[in-house]
Amino acid sequence: MDFFSTVPTSVLTLPLFGTLLSLLGLPICFYLGYRYRGSHRFIIAVRSVLSLMMLLVYLWYVRIGFPLNEALPLYHCRIGMFTILLFPTRNIFKHYFALLGVVGAVLAVAVPAFYPYPLVHVTNTFFFIGHYSLLILSLAYLFEKGEQELSWCQVISITLGLNLALVIVNYLTLANYGFLTDTPLIHTTNILFNYVLVSTVMILLVKLISVMLQFFTSKK
Repeated sequence: MDFFSTVPTSVLTLPLFGTLLSLLGLPICFYLGYRYRGSHRFIIAVRSVLSLMMLLVYLWYVRIGFPLNEALPLYHCRIGMFTILLFPTRNIFKHYFALLGVVGAVLAVAVPAFYPYPLVHVTNTFFFIGHYSLLILSLAYLFEKGEQELSWCQVISITLGLNLALVIVNYLTLANYGFLTDTPLIHTTNILFNYVLVSTVMILLVKLISVMLQFFTSKK
């Protein structure tokens, strides 16, 4: 099996056992993110794995011609991966994308959008390892550094600005970054409706995670 194959097959579908196993990975990531939040070696190891997988998947994108409608790092979780790896600590955007990383990683695994390749392919391997790593690193950061609660104004302004930028990029590249052109599950293609719907869901979930984090840390 060619891990870097450029020939699409059918879209990956997991059997029930595989789906349950992938969902089981979420509470394990929550435990690891909390348990090893202060472990420098553990965080470096997870960051290294995520960085390696991102390098491999982008080398694969280069191999297939780096299509602008797919390869740009503009999906919410992928933006979160770059932010959590590259931004300095105690930065408002890193805090926001750490919160969004928790939301996005859970939703991505719960409602997966796989690539049309086998499970053991760089794209789908990256899908799982990338989202699990993002979840662990986001939680570790929030538990260790995220004492600050983002205000409604901050969450709303960042979310609306980010999604507006993605709408413009989607228009220029005919892409579906942020799932703002075609939303999962309901598959609506009304851009304005999608912008309002996706932004509203993101704002509520990010704020919910922020409040839950503050409640949890206040009880420790």
